[in-house]
Amino acid sequence: MIGRKLSHFRILERLGQGGMGVVYRAEDEKLRRVVALKVLPADRLADEGRRLRFVREARTAAAVTHSSIAVVHEIDEAEGVVFIAMELVEGRTLGAAIGGRPMSPREALRLAVEIAEGLAAAHRARVIHRDLKPANIMVTPDGRAKVLDFGLAKLLQEREPAGPSEASGMPTVSGEMTQAGSVLGTTAYMSPEQARGLPVDARSDLFSFGVVLYEMVTGRAPFAGATAMDVMSAILSREAPPASMMNAQVPAELDRIIGKCLEKDARDRYQDSRDLVVDLRRLKRDTESPRLNRAGASGPPPATSLPRRATRMPRLAWSAAALVIAGAAAVTGWKLLPRQENFQERIQRQLTANPADNPVLDAGISPDGHYLAYTDASGIHVSQIDTGETHPLPLPEGFEVSGFVWKHDGTALLVQASESRGQPAELWSLSIMGGPPRKLFARPVLPSPDGNWLLEGATEEGRPVIRISGMAGGPPRTVLTAPEGQTISPAGWSPTSRRFAYYEFPSRPSLETCDRQGRECREITSDLRLFLGVGFGGFAWLRDGRAIYGLAESPPNEFDRNLWEVRVDPDSGRRLGAPRRLTNWTDAEAIVKGATDDGRNLAVLRRRLHTEIHLADLESGGAVLRNPRRFTSSAFGATRPLWTRDGEALIFVSRKGADWGLFKRRLDSSEDEPVVSGTLTPDRAVLSPEGSWVVYLGAETLEGLFESTGERSIMKAHVAGGPPELVQRLEGEGYWVVECPDRPGASCVLGEHRAARTTFYALDLDRGRGRELASLDTGEPLTRGPWSLSPDGSTVAVPGPPGSPNGIAVVDLDDGRRRDLVVHEAAEVQFVDWDPTGDALFVSGSRPDGAWALMRTGLSGKTAILLETEGPAQVWMGRVAVSPDGRHLAFAVMTQEASVWLLENF
Repeated sequence: MIGRKLSHFRILERLGQGGMGVVYRAEDEKLRRVVALKVLPADRLADEGRRLRFVREARTAAAVTHSSIAVVHEIDEAEGVVFIAMELVEGRTLGAAIGGRPMSPREALRLAVEIAEGLAAAHRARVIHRDLKPANIMVTPDGRAKVLDFGLAKLLQEREPAGPSEASGMPTVSGEMTQAGSVLGTTAYMSPEQARGLPVDARSDLFSFGVVLYEMVTGRAPFAGATAMDVMSAILSREAPPASMMNAQVPAELDRIIGKCLEKDARDRYQDSRDLVVDLRRLKRDTESPRLNRAGASGPPPATSLPRRATRMPRLAWSAAALVIAGAAAVTGWKLLPRQENFQERIQRQLTANPADNPVLDAGISPDGHYLAYTDASGIHVSQIDTGETHPLPLPEGFEVSGFVWKHDGTALLVQASESRGQPAELWSLSIMGGPPRKLFARPVLPSPDGNWLLEGATEEGRPVIRISGMAGGPPRTVLTAPEGQTISPAGWSPTSRRFAYYEFPSRPSLETCDRQGRECREITSDLRLFLGVGFGGFAWLRDGRAIYGLAESPPNEFDRNLWEVRVDPDSGRRLGAPRRLTNWTDAEAIVKGATDDGRNLAVLRRRLHTEIHLADLESGGAVLRNPRRFTSSAFGATRPLWTRDGEALIFVSRKGADWGLFKRRLDSSEDEPVVSGTLTPDRAVLSPEGSWVVYLGAETLEGLFESTGERSIMKAHVAGGPPELVQRLEGEGYWVVECPDRPGASCVLGEHRAARTTFYALDLDRGRGRELASLDTGEPLTRGPWSLSPDGSTVAVPGPPGSPNGIAVVDLDDGRRRDLVVHEAAEVQFVDWDPTGDALFVSGSRPDGAWALMRTGLSGKTAILLETEGPAQVWMGRVAVSPDGRHLAFAVMTQEASVWLLENF
């Protein structure tokens, strides 16, 4: 279409595409002005009567004029194409302006007044929008709101000629709304009557407006679900939590206005949009008046900052739980929920102000609440909380700290550390008054509050166990062994030291407690969100019986983590009441780092992880990596890169608005093209052998991310975009990986892991799983990354087989023969990817000195170090992607920002 003329409009460039058609920038050659030309879908206007009715009614909608509504210049037809010429509104959509983060109430109110005034003008002209959502609202460079597509939703969404009233233009529930990966954009903003397919009027727009305003002040839509059906069920039957619960800065009056818009029964909403405008204008005036800046809109008190320290960042100690990292969003703020009983003013204070290149790595508050201890790249520091005075604790050269807790009397830190980098951790005592560390035990253990017992995690015969020993000495005693296929990890002690708490994962993640003999075990809570996102969020068991832990939010916000509490009897382990939320923030992770003895103050590490795709050049036959540079730049991050077969674009996992999905970006472009969105994609996607399909594992529900009970499916979507197609549903409990060769006509391979073995099957993208190819003992599935298929599809490489953490098992799929490679330059191999030649492997893993490295290993065993982590950026390479010509490497780079906050009177 570029360069083509429609009537007197010359098309200059394509701007985008949506449900209403394709939009182009065009020049009006009559009036010499640039306009937006919307070419409408031909399939919706094929019927002649319908086309004439559309043009007639669209002209009626175009008669509405208001400064907050994009002007429609002309509706016409040329060369069989129906199009609308309208005002070209520069700027960005409201959805992009929100970006998954709350706007300030003042900014949201300013825009809301303009949007509501536009609605009121349209409603006076008897025009209903029917598809109001952030994607249909533009924010201009000067900050004004412009509503697009007034009246077009009904006209274009009609499937058949409507009945006499022609009141409703929205379809009823269709099969496509129940599919994983369906786009939920419009569904999330429907009114209840639209969801039911009933007649609608202007009050339906007011419900949609309430959803939009809710999202503006909270960063998320009030009604969510894994599929469009789930979203509509929420709209019809669930009450949205007050916006002030999501953002403590939301005034009570704004809560009331939003709530009135979101009434399920249209008779209980605003009956006239002009009344809504009056209420919003009044609140805007009151908010902007200094003397009327009322309670409920107040923000957090000023932060207490410490001096900034510019030092290097050491390697992060990643657990197996951290392997599910995808990407995270930028930190925007901290919001707290007020307690209802015996309320004291809750205070939050930022205690550290480390720069982004030197985040806080660990922290703890002293039992008396007077001191904060924390670690960063430069070592351990102790800060007096009241004054902010900070001093370092001297450490011997090479001494590396991995974690610590305060001694129960507050005189020292009990530090898990090694005497030199890369050595096993031990338990040391470090006096806060200074002096050298004193070794207590030759293994990392957690002392009980009474100082008599030690808790530790270990492995026996390949199974995770929990051990307890006496502080006075003696061999540790195994008190708990993980169930088959599960992992257990110590969480902490009860305040009476009679019980310990532990996490069990990955299937049905739970927080549980047992007595010191490993008997009388009881569940504290079971929730998939314990393990979702980036692992666990710490644990603290207070003297008043409150157990504090972290829960991730549900997708697409699984990298937000908030704190919860539940009362648990410290002697019997019985839960006393239901869990309840302590904090509510967006775009940050809360990790509890201890509480004071009186139970009033809580130290919390607030962390933000962010991942972007980087590119580098491979030289000298792939043995040298040069010129690393960032390729993506997203508010939500990007990860898991994949090259297209022509090597001209990368496909990656990212998030746009409310949906995670797969996106494509050409090397010569800065625009992301959606491939598939609105689905949970826990594993990296691959290309089909001929390169036209993207194949991935999708989960329709949150449960499907962790346990396969018929909820996980192999999906394929065309590289050019479009709805995904089901290849095969996967049933039973197991872990699956799909790989495809780059040889046209070859079969893909499905790897199914059950009971410590991985079985490989041929996979046809039309018919599903085929014959068994080979089987291999691969051990615990979450301790290593997934296997990789050679470019010709004949061989798999499996990282770290049992008994060989720095080894790679190479298995021939034709005859099952296996040979083992040992990467001597690595301490542990985590991820492997084949070189396009099939003669070498790219290996990601830890080095003997503890650094994380990217290496290239030839099948002969010769290894070259390409990249090592050192400095402010933590390189989380995971699986890498090599361009088809072998000249470029794509990988993910992760950075983190973290600071310590104090919650008082929580």
